Amino acid sequence: MSLARPDINAVKKALEKTVRNFGNSLLPLDSIDFGERFKSHAAKNLVPRYALENVKQRCLDFLIVLCEQLVLRLPENLAVLSNLRFFTPAMCLSQSLIISADDLPWELSAEGADRDLIRIQWCQLRTLRLHDISIEFDNNVEITKFWIAVWNLRDASGNQSFKELASFAIRALSLPISNADVERVFSVISIVKTKLRNRMLLPMLVALIRIRIHMSVHGHCCKNYTPTEYMLQLFTSKIYESSEDSVQTSEISDGALIESLKLIEAGEIDL
Repeated sequence: MSLARPDINAVKKALEKTVRNFGNSLLPLDSIDFGERFKSHAAKNLVPRYALENVKQRCLDFLIVLCEQLVLRLPENLAVLSNLRFFTPAMCLSQSLIISADDLPWELSAEGADRDLIRIQWCQLRTLRLHDISIEFDNNVEITKFWIAVWNLRDASGNQSFKELASFAIRALSLPISNADVERVFSVISIVKTKLRNRMLLPMLVALIRIRIHMSVHGHCCKNYTPTEYMLQLFTSKIYESSEDSVQTSEISDGALIESLKLIEAGEIDL
C-alpha cells in the first residue's frame, strides 16, 4: 500500500470529524464492505441480528483505531523518503525525465556539505550513460554498486569526479528502512561488550565489530586467519598507547563508509 501526503491529510480530517462526534461524518454501518466471506456468513442467519450488528460496530471501531495508528506512525518526512528514488540509476541517468537537483533529499545530506558543488556534479552525471560508468553494468545494476562505481570515477588528473555527490547519495541510501539492521548491530555489541569488558571505549568497540563482520563475510576464522604484512608492521607497542584524540567520537568518514559498503557487497553478513 502506498500513501501520499494528500491521502494522510484526508484521513486526518476524517478522524477529526469523528472525534468531534459528527453523526453524519461516517457512512452508515450497513454501507461498509466487510468482505464477501462476511456477507455470505451473515446471509445464512446463523447468528442473531443484534450479535451481527455488534460485530459490525466492533469492526468499525477497529478500522477507526487502525486509521488513527497509521496517521500517528507514518513519518512526517514521507516526502523525503520518497525522493530517495531519484538516486536509482534508471532515474538519475534518464534523459526523458527532468529531475532537478532541488528534488534530491537534501535533508539527508551531511552538515556543511557543498551543495553548489553537488548540484554541478548532479548535472554532469546526468549527461553520462550507464556504460560510461562501467561497461559491466546493465539496467538491473544494484544501486549500491552503481554509486560505488560513481565514487571511483576519476578525471584525467586522477581526481574523483563525483566525490561529493556520491558521498551524499551513499549517506542517504544507508538509512535503514527497518530496525532489523540496528537490531543486528545491538546483537553484535552485546556479544563483544560484555559485563567483564564494560570499560571498553568506542574506538575499540567499533574496531572489534568491523573485524567480526569482516571475518563473517569472508568466511575467515581467528584460528586460520593470516594477517597481512601491513598489519604486522602495525603490531607494535604503540597500538596500546591512547590519546584524547583516539577516544573522541566523530562521524564516520566518507572513505570508511565506502569501504563498509564494499564489505557488505562482498557477501551476505551472518551475525
